[in-house]
Amino acid sequence: GLLAAPGIGVISLDKPAYTVPARINVTVVDTDLAGQPAVNINIKSSTESLGETLQLNASSSSGSFTGSIATAVGLAVSDGKLQVANNDSILATYLDASPNSSLVAFAVADLLPPVLSGVSAINEFGVATISWNSSEPATSLVVYGTNSSLASLTTTATVPGLENAHSIVLPGLIPAKTYYYYVVSSDAAGNTATNSNGGSLYSF
Repeated sequence: GLLAAPGIGVISLDKPAYTVPARINVTVVDTDLAGQPAVNINIKSSTESLGETLQLNASSSSGSFTGSIATAVGLAVSDGKLQVANNDSILATYLDASPNSSLVAFAVADLLPPVLSGVSAINEFGVATISWNSSEPATSLVVYGTNSSLASLTTTATVPGLENAHSIVLPGLIPAKTYYYYVVSSDAAGNTATNSNGGSLYSF
């Protein structure tokens, strides 16, 4: 969990980037407020510059508070949602009374999925290496099988982490068998892109 030094508040967001629709989860830890039922923070974006007041309710008796707000697109209105546009900055601010200071947590609005390119396969001795690039750091997933129908492919391989250059090894393949595959990547905000060669699939 989020740790704070005695008497010093801390504010954090659960992700570095958010899309639409999504929920921004906010946590404040301030041991000076242990036993209090709630605290208020301000959360704003480049689009909604005045922001929204968000109440965080106590999640423990030791001064931990949590709450969330939905993201939305459109004109800035005070409607309990945070209006954002792509590449907006998101700032959550907590006013810590003791010491008197403003604590800020940052994120960005990312409404576009990554662009996946350069998909290729190297198949040697029953082991295939699938590689591709993404336009921003993203996850790596290959969906593959011996059927040429996209909907019938169910076997998956993945590696952890967010990368721009992706490479996944598919071991244990049947020699002299044609395999079909497509690749999937999701960015830090959860926007997902698929490259299936226009629905025709890739093969090796």
